[in-house]
Amino acid sequence: MARKLRIQFEGAMYHVINRGNYGRDLFGNEGEAQAFLETVGEAKAMMGWRLHAYVLMRNHYHLALETPEPNLVEGMHWLQSTWATRFNRFRQERGHLFQGRYQALLIEDAAVLGKVVDYIHLNPVRAKIVLAEQVRDYPWSQTPSLPGTDPHSDRPRRDGRESKMPSRQQSGIRLRRIQRYAVDEHRHFCQ
Repeated sequence: MARKLRIQFEGAMYHVINRGNYGRDLFGNEGEAQAFLETVGEAKAMMGWRLHAYVLMRNHYHLALETPEPNLVEGMHWLQSTWATRFNRFRQERGHLFQGRYQALLIEDAAVLGKVVDYIHLNPVRAKIVLAEQVRDYPWSQTPSLPGTDPHSDRPRRDGRESKMPSRQQSGIRLRRIQRYAVDEHRHFCQ
């Protein structure tokens, strides 16, 4: 049976997820996580993507991204194959790094994008890596910016449309909302 074709179009937004093969760690140390983020930054620059959020967990990653050009497949192929080659070379290994094809869930609009960004940022809280009050301190998420970029940049888009990227003030408000939500969810879960 043939694989489903990916839906690609100008301005599309996606929640992209992939996991390590057999649940293996993809980001076992700080150097691997930093190298992956640098590779994401390279893909972002080459493809013209807008990265709205990301989080790296030990064995998987989440990206919320927008493609001004219909190039998700090309960019993800480059990102994952480049990262797998670098990872295997660093560890002196061979073989598959990812468990399979990445998931790319289409995000319908800015309201849904906001919920996806919240979901992505709360991953370390749900995994009990950090407390809800410490979500800002998790080093491998959007709250610290991607190396060499400013995630809160207000520069205009190449196509002249308004960016869906929140302003620095909106991001601070959203982070406080995420922290309150995470604390409330944690309290509810522990009752």
